[in-house]
Amino acid sequence: MSDCFPFHQLLLKEKKSFAEILQTFPHFASFNGRLIDEAFYRLCPGVSHQLEFSPVLGRALLLASEMFLNVEDAHVRGTLRIFATLQKKGVKTLSSNQAGPSSPMQAERILVSPLLRWSQDLVQDDDNHPGDTYIACEAALFKSGPYRIIDYSRLT
Repeated sequence: MSDCFPFHQLLLKEKKSFAEILQTFPHFASFNGRLIDEAFYRLCPGVSHQLEFSPVLGRALLLASEMFLNVEDAHVRGTLRIFATLQKKGVKTLSSNQAGPSSPMQAERILVSPLLRWSQDLVQDDDNHPGDTYIACEAALFKSGPYRIIDYSRLT
């Protein structure tokens, strides 16, 4: 792929679409994105190869500090706080005559369910349908456990 790099740069300079570049270099779609990573680091040689997300998630713990206190994993807690902060923008609150979640933990669970669902949600959730993609944690609510990505869009 490094031999084709000048041609790849030319296509980018000509502002070719990703689809056109992928048609020219179909192997970019292979190897789980490894070739795309390599091309990126050739295009941006000064960028660090270390994926250090911990500082960002650490700062995210300062957001909505009253939320997700029961989530064991600090990185997941930071991610959920970012998600919750972004989700709150423009959200209508429940009026006093509408039934809401039974507890703050339930409210937090419902809030983040488009992004992350724990085992109990996976069993009880009848709303899974083609097009849903989310992170699943195979543990009790807010506990750490193995994570996997569920992508129902690939089943259609």
